[in-house]
Amino acid sequence: MKPRHSPGPWTAEGPDEIFGDYNIHEPLTRAAIGAVVSNLRPPEEVAANARLAAASPEMLAALDWIARHTPDDSVHHAVAKAAILKATGGLS
Repeated sequence: MKPRHSPGPWTAEGPDEIFGDYNIHEPLTRAAIGAVVSNLRPPEEVAANARLAAASPEMLAALDWIARHTPDDSVHHAVAKAAILKATGGLS
């Protein structure tokens, strides 16, 4: 699977910031990141969302490994494939 998302590593730097390997100073990038992590939610929830988003490239890679190394008829394979589909919109 070739990633189509911004390359990592991504890190959660605070309750409302996620940084990846892209130009954080571009207005559209900052707006997209703000939309992902803020929404006027409680700070603890925003921080948890930021950590989850920051870990997502590694989780997607792990799911890809599971999908490639488990039998096609196994539950693990099906669950991994379903999560990959959800995360990539079927573009993996």
